[in-house]
Amino acid sequence: MNREKERRAIQYLKTFEPESEPYYLCYSGGKDSDCIRILAELAGVKHECKHSLTTVDAPETVRYVREIIGKENIEYPELSM
Repeated sequence: MNREKERRAIQYLKTFEPESEPYYLCYSGGKDSDCIRILAELAGVKHECKHSLTTVDAPETVRYVREIIGKENIEYPELSM
């Protein structure tokens, strides 16, 4: 059953892929974000992952996000919480 859900999700991503721009994936570093990022990679669709730093994220999460999507894809706030 899970393979069917994966196949269907990949097909949806391909079917609704924007023509002029990549998917914009808001990436938190959590398991749901990883799931959609991996599905986009498996689908072969154009996508861009961005993370909005909250300044209260766990250090482990920040390190993981940097490792997975790169620090150039992290948006930093003007003010800290």
